[in-house]
Amino acid sequence: MTDHGLSPWSAPFVAIDVETTGLDSDPTARVVELAAVRFEDGRPTDRRVATRINPGMPIPAEATAIHGITDADVSGAPTFAEAWPHVVALYDSDFVSTVAYSAAFDRAFASSEVLRASLGKPPLGLCRPWIDPLVWIRKVDRYVRGAGRHRLAATCARRGIVLEQAHAAEDDAIAAGLLWVQLEREIRIVVHEPATHVAVLRVQSALAEDQERDFAEWQRKTIGQGLVAFFTRLRALRAVERAA
Repeated sequence: MTDHGLSPWSAPFVAIDVETTGLDSDPTARVVELAAVRFEDGRPTDRRVATRINPGMPIPAEATAIHGITDADVSGAPTFAEAWPHVVALYDSDFVSTVAYSAAFDRAFASSEVLRASLGKPPLGLCRPWIDPLVWIRKVDRYVRGAGRHRLAATCARRGIVLEQAHAAEDDAIAAGLLWVQLEREIRIVVHEPATHVAVLRVQSALAEDQERDFAEWQRKTIGQGLVAFFTRLRALRAVERAA
């Protein structure tokens, strides 16, 4: 992949967010809201797509509890296949990149819907790796403590970015784009080389691998500690039973 020396902030990008019926690990889950907002010169433009999506299936109550979207809200909405060409139209050159907060989630759903509807190969900016501000936040805000500290709403609040309504796709997309713009100075320090698009994505990939490895290790230790506590408690109960 070549970027002709451009930084990811010197060219337009599209910030994307989706709301869904379930988790990305669920092959039956579908998109119920889609937003794609084009940024130019670090600011969101009127070139955008923001629409509810009819998923062709009931929306589970637990999903509605997160984003507030009901079956009635999407009954007259377009399908993903009908809305997607408007997103593709935002990518009018190979230099337009894609930004999404927790990008793996949004990309997995978009890719699944594109394949399901046989919509063809997306433009280059959607095919190459997406920029993920969450990966960078986990790096630059690694000393911040507290549950949910890396959620988009919490991150925006710390940095003075207005997020009108969390889990509303258009608001989340705009907030993610503004966050990415704000992170430029800090990311340039982390990259330790000219912050071209390729260099930023290379460092992002390495950071993501480190974070996944650290999370797996944390899970292993947490599960191990839980098992130790369980069996310690079990032995204590059996000791009480024997003494009774």
